[in-house]
Amino acid sequence: MPLKGTARAAGHDLYANEGTDVPARGQAIVGTGIAIGLPHNTYGRIVPRSSLGVKHRLTTNAGGIDSDYRGEVKVVLANPGDQPYRREKENRIAQLIIEKFDHRELQEVTQCYNSLLPG
Repeated sequence: MPLKGTARAAGHDLYANEGTDVPARGQAIVGTGIAIGLPHNTYGRIVPRSSLGVKHRLTTNAGGIDSDYRGEVKVVLANPGDQPYRREKENRIAQLIIEKFDHRELQEVTQCYNSLLPG
């Protein structure tokens, strides 16, 4: 279950459901073993853990979860470094931040904004 590290933390910690090797200059998909239901007009944004970035150069890719998604939450861990990295089962791998968004539809315009600028 995703937990917040402190009462005022912005994100819920996500944990690896399995041990995973993240190759140097590569990436790996790491399962969390959880599925979530998010409130209407929200989405989940998966963000890197700062400690993994600082200590091991790991970051996350592809981090949006729609409110109607019901499958397993998985994290794409990316390793731009020169050394492979092993993430063990139950290690924290990322954070999930739940954000509100404006649900209005896009509107088509007849003129591009750039064409309104001088020069």
